[in-house]
Amino acid sequence: MATDQGIAGSTNRHTIGVAFVTDAASAATVRDCFGQLGIGETRVETGDIGAAIDALATGPSPTLLIADISGIDDPLSRIRTLADVCDPSTSVFVVGARNDIALYREIMRLGVSGYQFKPIVLDPLVRACRAALAGEEGEEPGPRIGKLVAIMGVRSGVGGTTVAVNAAWHLATSMGRDTMLIDLDLETGDAALQLNVQPTHTLRAALEHPDRIDDVFLDRAAIQVSPKLQLLAGLESLTDPVAADADVVMRIVANVRKRHNYNIVDVPCRAGQVFGRLASASSTIILVADPTVSSAREMLRWQEYLKSVGAPGTVRRILNKSGAPGALSDTEFLTAIGGAPCTLIALDPEIVRGADSGQPAIDRCRGLRRSLASLFVDLSGMPDIDPPGLLARIFGG
Repeated sequence: MATDQGIAGSTNRHTIGVAFVTDAASAATVRDCFGQLGIGETRVETGDIGAAIDALATGPSPTLLIADISGIDDPLSRIRTLADVCDPSTSVFVVGARNDIALYREIMRLGVSGYQFKPIVLDPLVRACRAALAGEEGEEPGPRIGKLVAIMGVRSGVGGTTVAVNAAWHLATSMGRDTMLIDLDLETGDAALQLNVQPTHTLRAALEHPDRIDDVFLDRAAIQVSPKLQLLAGLESLTDPVAADADVVMRIVANVRKRHNYNIVDVPCRAGQVFGRLASASSTIILVADPTVSSAREMLRWQEYLKSVGAPGTVRRILNKSGAPGALSDTEFLTAIGGAPCTLIALDPEIVRGADSGQPAIDRCRGLRRSLASLFVDLSGMPDIDPPGLLARIFGG
């Protein structure tokens, strides 16, 4: 690993530049580029975009990242994975071996700041990186946006909020991803309760006064649950309810997606129009049910609804409280919803205790983590490693 220091007296001293390139000539050009930009802290390493993904998955994101896709069979997939581990505010520049206009267009659609094929030319690289750092517009695409996940319990009380809270907590604390959780049920405030934080009235203010929605307002409105997890939630009077308008919700979501890798929105089942709009913009849609006849019926209805609005994302069905006494068996429930695949979360008192105690159960409930493991893989593109021996010692089983 080679480390370069920026120009003394640079006005851009707090900017961090990191590059992963596969050949010495590219590394030398990138070093020259960083020098001309006056970046205060830089690092140029030998490796391709896979090395960049590995590094950012466990470490902080730089201000400017240059990643090499030379020799990568599926560069677009790797760029998407990089976006998942990289802070949305990071400017990403890609270099590669192919002079391919179609590839260039596809890369730029993913929100990359620029692409150069080798051999890298210094002056165009400096201009492109300077424009990206300055936030200049032109032919560059808009900022990268984080993934949107819409979660809804098909009926009240089936555990939709519990799934949303535990998923957000795990992505933020165990996987180190910047995560925003939005709880749109302002009459119960369950997400705040399960995370042991005090809800505020600022989400209501945003919903009722959309003209106030900007970065500063939402920064003040968000509750900092952990270093990587923020929450937008409220608890309003039952005698003075507030309705979530779909247009305003989408405006809030568009703002927070610019700053978080993952944006999970927990939608109450009575907010069907809002859920439809969110589903139309979400990469993943999660329907949560319990093993009852009424839940099976509602699951079917919501599946049909998602088809009718043309929701493009992956629909995941979760059967919570599987094995509850007197309820439908897993086979009966799956048959009732037409045999659609379903993630099963077994009835576990530990999950209930976690919701009541303000400590998400996924940290100590191995069964819950295993049940949601495939969801985390789908969202992050990376395995959620669960070594049986180690976790057995930590979680007791």
